[in-house]
Amino acid sequence: METQLPPGSQIQKAPSSVRIRNNQRRSRAHKQDHLHTLRERVRKCDHLKLAATVDMQRVAQAVAEENVRLRALLARHGVSDADINQYAHKSDEPTTLGQSIASNSDKDISRNKGDISIAADLRVNCSSPLDVSALVPVGEVSNPSGCETSCDIAASIIAQMRGDGDSQSARLTLGCEGPSSCNIKNTILFQVMDGV
Repeated sequence: METQLPPGSQIQKAPSSVRIRNNQRRSRAHKQDHLHTLRERVRKCDHLKLAATVDMQRVAQAVAEENVRLRALLARHGVSDADINQYAHKSDEPTTLGQSIASNSDKDISRNKGDISIAADLRVNCSSPLDVSALVPVGEVSNPSGCETSCDIAASIIAQMRGDGDSQSARLTLGCEGPSSCNIKNTILFQVMDGV
């Protein structure tokens, strides 16, 4: 005697082999959809990775070009390659970085009070200021000491880096007071540039 199945259960009427094939077909279709989705994700990730790599290379190239231009500018203003390299490597040391961060906080506080100053022994008055129009191309720099820069030139560099064009404020930051020109040590210029 056969048992009667309710009218809505046609799946139960089908032989088990048909049900198994249907289940396998659905499973394969589901796996294919899942594989297709995963391949799309991988393709998108590869595209994003390629775009990020291109962007990073573009940024790295721009930074390298800017470094070359900045080194050329510093050389035009009497800063030797040895000073630049020494300062650049000194900046990588952890103690220097910590001091730089601390000095940036102090600088902001001092700037608000308007009393930024650098010790008087760090600047040297000069009898004949450096003539900016007489600057020579890179490689032919004729700065006698090679360790000092005219405060006018240094102030111009700082004002350009700040983006405000205020050379007078930059002169005060460098410790130069009054209308007369003086020379400042390149290490001071580097410290101020590092804080900008």
